Amino acid sequence: MLALALHRTYGIRVQTEECNLIDPDSRKTLDQALKGKTIVIPGILNQVLRWIGGLIPPALLSRMLGKRWRSARKNRADLEIVEELMDSEKKLTTPTAPQVISLPEAV
Repeated sequence: MLALALHRTYGIRVQTEECNLIDPDSRKTLDQALKGKTIVIPGILNQVLRWIGGLIPPALLSRMLGKRWRSARKNRADLEIVEELMDSEKKLTTPTAPQVISLPEAV
């Protein structure tokens, strides 16, 4: 059915064997899109999170997300500083091979 709907709607030809390889969430999303739904949220957890998100006032949700992303950016910057310090310490403590200098022989 999906292969026929894709062909009729978009002109895409799909063999039925290939159509069976689509994972269930993708199949559900395609089926809903072909039925005309403009927003499809696959997965129970995603649907529950979307529903809970609808209960929170947008201003509060925006503030919470902003705080979360600022914290994530700060943690990321701190991590990069630590990585740079570790790299510079490795450069300082990495032993180098002794250099051999050949001197000209005395005649």
